[in-house]
Amino acid sequence: MEHTGDGAVNGESGFSLVEAIIAVLVFIFGIAAVSNLFLVAITANSAANHQAATTAVAAEVLDRLRAEPFAKLTPGGPNGLFSSTAASGTYLKDRRAALIPDTSGSGTTPGSDSCVEPIANCVTQGNYRMRRLVPGVADIHVNWMIVDTGNGLLFITVRAQAMTAVVGERSYAEVTTFRSAS
Repeated sequence: MEHTGDGAVNGESGFSLVEAIIAVLVFIFGIAAVSNLFLVAITANSAANHQAATTAVAAEVLDRLRAEPFAKLTPGGPNGLFSSTAASGTYLKDRRAALIPDTSGSGTTPGSDSCVEPIANCVTQGNYRMRRLVPGVADIHVNWMIVDTGNGLLFITVRAQAMTAVVGERSYAEVTTFRSAS
């Protein structure tokens, strides 16, 4: 080995082109792996936001139905998809069909998905559907059914489902309770 005046050994000063390319490729693969983690985290965060929003809206609607006087709770369900009495056998015909959005109307019509809160109070007697626009999260479609089990006891089920423009149906929450006349 021959030494030069600046202390470097000939043939070993700096990186070769091959070493530089390998270093860049390792760096690119590392960045690609980290960016994939960011995408997974964003998707998981979005799904969690949708689930939290649907659960909160379903629980709120159920609380509002429990606050209604017993006499104002009319057995039934959205678009006749649910029979109104448990005595008729299977009272739940098709849960998925009950969530088909009805986007017609002005946003003030109880009885369809066009009843949008907070524009109108959609939890009213004889209404079983509504939409809640949760800013930054989703359009939440809510349906509920009230089943008269007899002897002054009502079975109430509320189902909320997040609908997004890109994904469509995202997540849902379903809450139930019994309500007695006394």
